[in-house]
Amino acid sequence: MWIKNRPVCAKQSSSLQMGRPARRRSAKRRRMRPYTTVEGLLDAAKRHALHSTAAPSLRLPFRTAALRPTHNYIKVVRQFGRGAVAARNLPAGTTLVCEKALAMVLDAQIDEAVEEEDAENADGALLILRLAARLVQEPSFEAELFALFPRTDAEVDPLRPWRCSHDGLQRLVETALATLDESLARRLPHLVRYNAVSCETGGDLYAYGTSPEALLSGIALYRDSSVFNHSAAPNVARWHAGDVACFRTNRAVEAGEPLTVSYVASPLLPDAPAVNGALEHFDFGGGARTYPSIDPDAQDALMMLPPADRLKTIADISGRDAEASATLFTDRLELTIQKAAALQESGDASGAAEAWLAALLSAAEWLPPNDEQVAAIGVQCAKAIAHADGLVAGRAVLQAAYASHAIAFAPGVRLFAKRYEGDLLLPPAAPGELLGCLL
Repeated sequence: MWIKNRPVCAKQSSSLQMGRPARRRSAKRRRMRPYTTVEGLLDAAKRHALHSTAAPSLRLPFRTAALRPTHNYIKVVRQFGRGAVAARNLPAGTTLVCEKALAMVLDAQIDEAVEEEDAENADGALLILRLAARLVQEPSFEAELFALFPRTDAEVDPLRPWRCSHDGLQRLVETALATLDESLARRLPHLVRYNAVSCETGGDLYAYGTSPEALLSGIALYRDSSVFNHSAAPNVARWHAGDVACFRTNRAVEAGEPLTVSYVASPLLPDAPAVNGALEHFDFGGGARTYPSIDPDAQDALMMLPPADRLKTIADISGRDAEASATLFTDRLELTIQKAAALQESGDASGAAEAWLAALLSAAEWLPPNDEQVAAIGVQCAKAIAHADGLVAGRAVLQAAYASHAIAFAPGVRLFAKRYEGDLLLPPAAPGELLGCLL
């Protein structure tokens, strides 16, 4: 009887009074404690970019339910190599993998190491050094790398040798590899070559170049997403925030269908020679190779011109390429975007709206479904149309851009407004009423 009537503390009393649903919610909160929301992830990425020069280590956004992957969505198969297929019918916007990088190196760290010297494989060398250091400190970390190609010495034998053209970095890599097991030392450089990916936080946004998150661009190595093979018509899209990568279906996928991503920038995909050039790094880009002529340097040179001179230069380039019949889609798209921006600066709202709409229709036709570049172009097109033809037409385009963003990135109107805030404020700024159709 004494036990029955024994007084209990307040904490015990509240626990006893808590019903089963409340206890389940409490347990779920404890499980979610190490994680954050997608908005929290974006805020953390921005803070890190502003206050640190080290590679980021951010929390996974599993408090946002749409970004919590379910493991039985993917089946790993080993036929003609290793790949993934859908284990069930998957709707568009299904999160397949959301993971942190095993290691990451920032572009700024690469530039500092090579002192602006054009050194081939410098990024890979720094990533190898980072991985080798972790392997020495944590021998159990080797198990994390076992799933990545090449997995055996037999798979290494036919591969071309890896080497960094920067002599200092090459010597450091050789010294670091000497501290590892011989088999692992042979695999590690190739493991980085064939599995590391470039990552940019919001790289498709037009305000990216002036945003703090641009400082988080770099190269990183991931484990779980390595099961996705390359395709020129991918059904999986990816995005990055610091060292976090998220992979989501960009369309509905049937059970048993291979799950694939693009290893190259999506505007290259409509042209096989351009894809071959980009895949040369991976040793499986066979056939003729072509490279875009409107590269970042050419884009910067065009943007430095006054609007009238820029429009004349674009017309000259377009005329030459049309005669040669050799223009890549990515070049045509970039020239159309440059033309739209120049028309905006010159005050031709109607012409700018027409050019942005042409860019949007081309991107929607040729790029993978719900590609984030389509959403980014859609936002600029919606602004231009709102200024030229009124809010009704602009809102329709913005709603389509939001629908693509909800599938490729994550759903949520406020998240969409947060991510595209910089783009909406680029001149000419979006009318305040434009977002009213979404909020």
